[in-house]
Amino acid sequence: MGLHWSAEAKELQLRSDQIDEQIKEDKIKSEKEIKLLLIGFNKSEKSTITKYMKLMQDDYSWEEELSLCQIAVYENLIHSVQAIVYAIKKFQLEPKKTINKNDLIISEVLAKKHHFYLMDSAPYFLDAVRRIELRNYVPNEDNILRSQIKKSVSEISINIGQYNILMLDVDKTLYQRKFLHYFEFVTSIVFCVALDEYDQDELEPTDEESSIIRINSL
Repeated sequence: MGLHWSAEAKELQLRSDQIDEQIKEDKIKSEKEIKLLLIGFNKSEKSTITKYMKLMQDDYSWEEELSLCQIAVYENLIHSVQAIVYAIKKFQLEPKKTINKNDLIISEVLAKKHHFYLMDSAPYFLDAVRRIELRNYVPNEDNILRSQIKKSVSEISINIGQYNILMLDVDKTLYQRKFLHYFEFVTSIVFCVALDEYDQDELEPTDEESSIIRINSL
């Protein structure tokens, strides 16, 4: 009986030592891991930050995002045209001819972009419309960086020296308590804002005020 308990005790002690060792390893790992959370509204370009960080990774492949980006480019272009048509009506402007990107009225509308919501990348996509409309169109790196791709959560892991940085870009619609697990063990929070919105009269047509309240509640 004594030998039986002695063997069992040794096994329990070995298991306890293994658990202690795992706890030590996890602690060392957690001390070297930085969880960075990016929050902000759509025009803050926080998603562009994660895209640039992905570009810094030599082994990162954009293949899995190309289809999403292609759809996003089409949507961004359509939304840009809709915003311009809205602005033409709002400011009671008269096109010189059938509306196209070469019409002088477009320049007049863009000059008033602080008085209505327009994507920053709108002029870029309007200039590239001939290439985008091609049947064999494939987004290039510049298209990916400038497009606004709707994803609930985008994350990337970056190794810098002995540290591992996990960067999370969380969509503003997730700033609710049921999505708190994305905010757990966060080391740093970066709130991104667009510098060109300081004099913006009309923001994106979403409930920004309620989003701010939800952020503060977290």
